[in-house]
Amino acid sequence: MKKFLYPLLLPLLLVLGACSKSPVVETESEGEKQQGVKKEVQPEEPVAHAKLVKESDVNKLMRRINGEPSEEVLIDSDLWYVVEGGTVKIIENRSGGLLGNPGTRLPEKIDGKPVTSIGPKAYAGTRQRVFIIPDTVTDIGEEAFADCYSTLEEVKIGKNVTSIGKGAFRFSMPLKSITIPGSVISIGEEAFMSCRTLTNITLQEGVSSIGKEAFANTYVQDITIPESLKNMGKGAFYLCSRLSSVTFLGDAPEEVGRVFPAKVIIYRKPEAKGWGDTWGGRPVKLISEKP
Repeated sequence: MKKFLYPLLLPLLLVLGACSKSPVVETESEGEKQQGVKKEVQPEEPVAHAKLVKESDVNKLMRRINGEPSEEVLIDSDLWYVVEGGTVKIIENRSGGLLGNPGTRLPEKIDGKPVTSIGPKAYAGTRQRVFIIPDTVTDIGEEAFADCYSTLEEVKIGKNVTSIGKGAFRFSMPLKSITIPGSVISIGEEAFMSCRTLTNITLQEGVSSIGKEAFANTYVQDITIPESLKNMGKGAFYLCSRLSSVTFLGDAPEEVGRVFPAKVIIYRKPEAKGWGDTWGGRPVKLISEKP
């Protein structure tokens, strides 16, 4: 197998070697390149953040092809981004998970400026197995990691993310577990919808809003809703065929219609306010009655 792969890789290695001598910049002139990297730009003017491929990167590529151990997670440097108010917003990942990249750790800074936002569809449909979102990020855009079919196994969300956009991880599998940190104020509509392998969802204290169909059609079996939660959208856990038990640690959110599938029983604290015998069409019992 190796003797067939090396001829195929030779052109790639030659290109990589050439890049190390004469970097290709996606601007019209050297002067424009320098200005594009150093100055703030408007959102409609994406700037390519290019990192030259080093010899060690080629060696890592060869080790992966030969079945030898390689780094677990790589820092993603093949990005389009814009600078807004001294912070960086990632617009697009251009590699798409070249040769089955085992994972991506987003950089905390680019050109000395903190990465605070991941734009809409920035990583949609890519093939990484792991995404590590740094603590500098505060916003995950709509469909930012959507449609990562059959590859996405793990996501680590930074502790300062406040917003997860609509459809941010929709249709991404085989993701089995996700922890939403307490910094997240809002989980958007359809954020994790149809992540059919998702069985373990942890919502930390601080999460206050879950959008419409945010976790619909997942395989979660049991979930605890933190005391901080104030709003839950219609169908947030609808079509979760394995979900049978939901525990609320706080007062009842405003009813918006059906939120949970038909077999769910809701459990609450005795001192919690706003609860009746049913909520959203589902029976409500005390936590002490939980099997």
